Amino acid sequence: MTHDPLEQRDLDHLLQAIPRILQASSLDGSIGEALELLRRGTGADAAVIFLADGDAPLREHWAPNDPEIKASLRPRLKVEALEAIRRGGPHLTASDCAKPGGHATRTLFLSTESGPLGAAALAWSSAEVARDPKTVPWIVAVVEMVASTAISRSEVSKLRLQAERDKRWFKTLDDHLRVLDRERQKFAAVVNQTDTFVFVTDEARTIRWNNRAMAVLLPPGGEGSSWIDRPCREVCSRLGRGAPGADSCDCPIRHALERNEVTHQELRMTIQGASGVLYLTALPIKGLDGKPHEAMVLVQDLTGLETLRQSEVRYSALFEANAEAILMVDPETHQILLANPATQRMLGHSPQELAKLSLRSLHSPDDWERLRGFYEAAAGHEAPSRIECCVLTREGKERIARVSSTRVEMEGKSVDLVEMVDVTVSRLAERALGESEARQGAMIEAALDAIISMDHAGRILEFNPAAERIFGRKREDVLGRDMVELIIPPSLREAHRRGMARHLATGEASVIGRRIEITGMRADGSEFPVELAIARISSEGPPVFTGFLRDITERKEAEHTLRSVQERLRMVVAGSPIVLFAMDRDGILTLSEGRGLERLGRLEGESIGKSVYDLYGDYPDVIASVERCLAGEEFTSSVDLGDVSFESHYVPVRDSEGRVVGLLGVATDITERKTLEAQLRHAQKLEAVGQLAGGVAHDFNNLLTVIKGHSEVMLTRMAPDDPLRRSAQEIQKAGARGALLTRQLLAFSRRDVVTPEILDVGEVVRGMEPMLHRLIGADVRLLTKTDGRSLCVRADRGQIEQVIANLSVNARDAMPRGGDLIIEAAEFQVSLEDPKQAASLLPGPYVMLAVSDQGTGMGSEVLSHLFEPFFTTKDQGKGAGLGLSVVYGIVRQAGGDVLVESGLGRGSTFRVLLPRSGESGASGARAATAESEPPAKGRGAILLVEDEDAVRALARDMLHFLGYEVLESSNGEEALRIFDEHERAFRAVVTDIVMPGMNGVDLARRLVSMKSDLKVLLVSGYTKDSLAGGEFEEEGFAFLQKPYTLEDVRRVLADLLSGSSLGDSNARRGRRGAAPPRGR
Repeated sequence: MTHDPLEQRDLDHLLQAIPRILQASSLDGSIGEALELLRRGTGADAAVIFLADGDAPLREHWAPNDPEIKASLRPRLKVEALEAIRRGGPHLTASDCAKPGGHATRTLFLSTESGPLGAAALAWSSAEVARDPKTVPWIVAVVEMVASTAISRSEVSKLRLQAERDKRWFKTLDDHLRVLDRERQKFAAVVNQTDTFVFVTDEARTIRWNNRAMAVLLPPGGEGSSWIDRPCREVCSRLGRGAPGADSCDCPIRHALERNEVTHQELRMTIQGASGVLYLTALPIKGLDGKPHEAMVLVQDLTGLETLRQSEVRYSALFEANAEAILMVDPETHQILLANPATQRMLGHSPQELAKLSLRSLHSPDDWERLRGFYEAAAGHEAPSRIECCVLTREGKERIARVSSTRVEMEGKSVDLVEMVDVTVSRLAERALGESEARQGAMIEAALDAIISMDHAGRILEFNPAAERIFGRKREDVLGRDMVELIIPPSLREAHRRGMARHLATGEASVIGRRIEITGMRADGSEFPVELAIARISSEGPPVFTGFLRDITERKEAEHTLRSVQERLRMVVAGSPIVLFAMDRDGILTLSEGRGLERLGRLEGESIGKSVYDLYGDYPDVIASVERCLAGEEFTSSVDLGDVSFESHYVPVRDSEGRVVGLLGVATDITERKTLEAQLRHAQKLEAVGQLAGGVAHDFNNLLTVIKGHSEVMLTRMAPDDPLRRSAQEIQKAGARGALLTRQLLAFSRRDVVTPEILDVGEVVRGMEPMLHRLIGADVRLLTKTDGRSLCVRADRGQIEQVIANLSVNARDAMPRGGDLIIEAAEFQVSLEDPKQAASLLPGPYVMLAVSDQGTGMGSEVLSHLFEPFFTTKDQGKGAGLGLSVVYGIVRQAGGDVLVESGLGRGSTFRVLLPRSGESGASGARAATAESEPPAKGRGAILLVEDEDAVRALARDMLHFLGYEVLESSNGEEALRIFDEHERAFRAVVTDIVMPGMNGVDLARRLVSMKSDLKVLLVSGYTKDSLAGGEFEEEGFAFLQKPYTLEDVRRVLADLLSGSSLGDSNARRGRRGAAPPRGR
């Protein structure tokens, strides 16, 4: 039969290894050979066996015995081996574990009939455990060999171990028996040599053994010479206690046998005619069953010990119970031999600690050098020597003691008897008294108040430095002198003498022990206020009086100042629109004052003592704020009490423990402030809408510029009989109406092009009558009232006409069934006496333009929103809500105001007040505009800069039409490049102001810095005044507002290039630091 080479090689290894495994001199060698065989046969990286030995750590055997392999695999293999041992099971129970990317392991549990033996483990570097038919039997065979070897060696080892244990046990037993025999001999020697009677009785209390002392000193009476087999009661009879046959004396022995416990009893009896004390002890002797079958009895004669005990009682009374510390000290070594409890209490040492100390350790090194001679000298004197010194306690603190030492004889030896009396408390008290007297003297010297003492006769005994400073007298000059003549003003001296005499005679004291304010006198005779407190110092002799005086001049001045400040504060509170209030924890008002109470219809102090819950129960916000503050929070809140608004600040009041006991508060009347805030918010809202309207108007102007400009160019180029001429004219009219709308928007936002002039308002009204008749229709009758006198204002005529037209249209709409519309112009005087009339205007003369109707009128809700932009009560599509807001903006821009009176069913009256001007207005209607002359042809090149394509195209066509050469650009950067590239000189630049990136003003300045004689025309849909940087006029730049006409462009450019307008170079004084022309 043939085998493959691998199987033959494995078999050869097994056959070669078996003798080595079985014949190895040690278990470690056998296991090592078997593990190496197992590892090679299975192709494992490592093989290990863990052997268990009771509670001892597992023993390990590895193949190979490589430290690196052991370090990497031990944690995992040991855990798996312990888990296999813990699980248990049949011998050679296997468990496999494979981890991806790690070692695969197989663990086999090893056991014997007596319990677990251990576990064997194999580890492969592959991810799977070897399971082929060759490897599994190989593992089982080799592990079984290892296990059998370990088991056989383990059993042999256990037998050897048991033999060793038995040998040691028998040796120990022999040693114990020998010791027991020696102890028995010692016991017999002691018992037979002692004078104590010792005997042993059985359960019947019959003596079975006795010692020699009992046989010799207490021989038995009667026949025989031995105590053996005699009852123990005969012993008591022989000792003189009880009669023969009595059973009372054997009670201790009976108790010891019955209760199995040692029993003691003291017997007092007469022995040979003298009183004696015997001490009987019965000790039970247990048998093998643990029960007492015999008792050993000891009878001791303690008569001498009783005498000694009485002596010890007397000694304890003198030594142990002594209140003073007593030490017995060795004279040679100064070692402490004995110390009484008082010493322990005084020094804090235990008796054991004192026994280890010497007398030297109770003193500091410096004191010992001095005291050592004292202790040695004290030994030669019969009477005790005493000295006061410091002794050290256990904590190292010093106690002051009065020490005495005497040498006595005790038990044949010389002993120093040292007594220590603790005087620390008395000495510290004396020292404290001295320090107290020193402090008292220092306090008197350093006191800020005057301290003056006098005897019963009024003579000064003490006068401290403060008294010298306050009264201006020296101490040495006043001691022993009459106090009355020195520091009491003449007007008070007699009263002082009478009061002193009355007190000495009757003991009545009206000022002693009290603090009073009187008048004192300085050495220069000046008087000043002092605060005085007098104390009487009683003694066996006449009394002594000490006065404490404080100069209160500054305090009086401060009190006067404080009263003045309080009075001023009270006046401020009384004159301010505030309310000061305070209340306790229950909400009861304890303070209520301030002029703000008038707005609530209350008087100062009227609410004190009343509950805030009763007074303001109808105002939940007030009650909530009070409770919030009483909860401990400081805050500020606002509350409306009817038509009055208050802002209140609340502060909780706390006691010394921090508990809230009430509150303080101040309420400020903010009614007027809230009104002003509402007006401010309204003005801010109007401003925001105005900015929006201005932006819309600017964008719309760009569109109107294109519409109007192109229609005008078309009309200029069309023949009078052109069939499209009518369409072009309608386009031009629509553009004009759009321009009027943008003008209203700009007027509302205060960005309109305003041309103020001196106007007669009456003349403007009369001049608008024909137009108003057509505007209001036939159902409304128009009535005008104008004075013949001149009513001049400085305003823009178009804006005033717009105000009249807007108000008239609103009046017409308010009278759908017709009625009277009255327009009146008259003088008006604004004065301070009537603050409700035009409160925003300064006092002075005004011109009133009043528009009244008999319409439906308006309620308070409509009146509160009347001038808001886009607010209207008209149906949708019949009003934009801008009419009255534009009126309000025009009037306010002109420095005036609008007053409205209206009520539901009572019509409305709008009064426009404008500041009256002292100048005379132009009479007659505005002169008709002269017919424009045919435009003169321009010449030269113009740089056109406009970001809107349509507007730029229109402007280019207009400039071409006017005869100019045009180069155009859509932004500032491109314009700079064009200007720099072309060598020919530009006569002017026409640029829009508002453009993305570089704006038109900055562009113009850059170009002028490049060519100083360049003319600049700035164009914008905004008004000149509303533009940031509007000071460009000072720099000689002309301005043209959109929408513009062809005639506007022609006229402005002609004036600019001819030097007759702002384009004049002489007007460029604002061009500070302009650069000279560049050279090329």
